[in-house]
Amino acid sequence: MLARAGRTAGAALLFAWAGLAAVSPAAHAGTAPSRSQVLLTLCPSRASLRASLLAYADSVQPTLPPYAGEALTFVGQSYGRASLPDSAIACFRRAVATRGGDDERFGLSDALIRRGREGDLEAAIAVVEQGRESSLNPDACQARLAWAHLLAGDAKQSLEMFKPLEPLLDLDPVWGYRMARAFVEGERTSTTTSGLPTCLSASAGSASAATTTRSGWKPL
Repeated sequence: MLARAGRTAGAALLFAWAGLAAVSPAAHAGTAPSRSQVLLTLCPSRASLRASLLAYADSVQPTLPPYAGEALTFVGQSYGRASLPDSAIACFRRAVATRGGDDERFGLSDALIRRGREGDLEAAIAVVEQGRESSLNPDACQARLAWAHLLAGDAKQSLEMFKPLEPLLDLDPVWGYRMARAFVEGERTSTTTSGLPTCLSASAGSASAATTTRSGWKPL
């Protein structure tokens, strides 16, 4: 029971930072919301929200780059939900240059993988690698890199990166499916299901949902 609780807590931390439970760095109990967070509740439409956030980012970028980066990240997420990948990627690139934290790099990496043009996978890998040493969640970095390597055709590298994360990732159906793919395509499974990672049987039912996009992250 204690081991399971520990795995659950670890997974919650991983996925919160991985973007599966997107929470702004300032969104903690007892902390006043940032201007960007206030705008999320005030603007009546996506278009007006994006315009307000961009105007705010422009106004504070010279003096308060972390707040500008947060606003740009929200804009990138909004463009992503509106199926405007080029605009999303442009905002995330600017956010990485402005603040360059996990939220910005993960957002850019996810958007590049979803778009899937020539060179996007390589760019997605590069942006995560560049922030890996300073990341507050190296496990989330490793999971993204493993998935990108698998999509790029390097199943062996993907498998080696996924294996240490199995105790965390098999609790999530989408990531469980991705890791199971790495095990299968890396030819590390036996002819029976007992040789598969725990996640395969649990995630089989969600495989079709997990493949609706190349990335699977649903930004706010």
